[in-house]
Amino acid sequence: HPGSDFRRNFLSLIQLDVEGLRNLDPLRLEPGSGINFIVGPNASGKTSLLEAIYLLGRGRSFRTSQAGQMVRFGESALTVAGRVLTPEGESQVLGLKMARGRREIHVGGRRVQSSAFLMKAFPLLVIQPSGIALLEGSPKLRRNFLDFGVFHDDPAFLDYWRRYMRALNHRNSLLRRGNTRELAPWTHEMARYGIMLHQARCGYLDR
Repeated sequence: HPGSDFRRNFLSLIQLDVEGLRNLDPLRLEPGSGINFIVGPNASGKTSLLEAIYLLGRGRSFRTSQAGQMVRFGESALTVAGRVLTPEGESQVLGLKMARGRREIHVGGRRVQSSAFLMKAFPLLVIQPSGIALLEGSPKLRRNFLDFGVFHDDPAFLDYWRRYMRALNHRNSLLRRGNTRELAPWTHEMARYGIMLHQARCGYLDR
């Protein structure tokens, strides 16, 4: 078991409720305060349980981008809810409902529009065999991995990233249409927030 000083720095999942996900029967899980192991025979639902935890923290699956593949046969939607204990000892309720073409996210009893709220409330990473792609795959994977850490370290990072991507997408659209007269303001905007992103990443990496 990790000591109390170790646990104090991290958020803990203290309750998980799952319904309508793959082959799992409706369940409630109350993890222990230390390290938890999930064991069982093949095809018993171990990975689906991990998927439920991941859904609660990311609003999406690490196995598929198709909600229809996750919803249990005969069900109209899947629901994952949980209670997270913060390092300060306060608990917060999170919830996610997914159906084919529809998603609802709730944090602290309030409906929110973005999975960024889940990521802030319950940060987590999944480590699996395909993780080798982080070393061997495209640079985009490594940037995403780095950005996930910066997102939790710098409250302004998400705004920088959104503004940068907006400028980049507008600029690329103009280039595709051959419209170079309107490039200058978007190039300036992209450079401005690109520098902010770079500084935030470097600061996080140094720390």
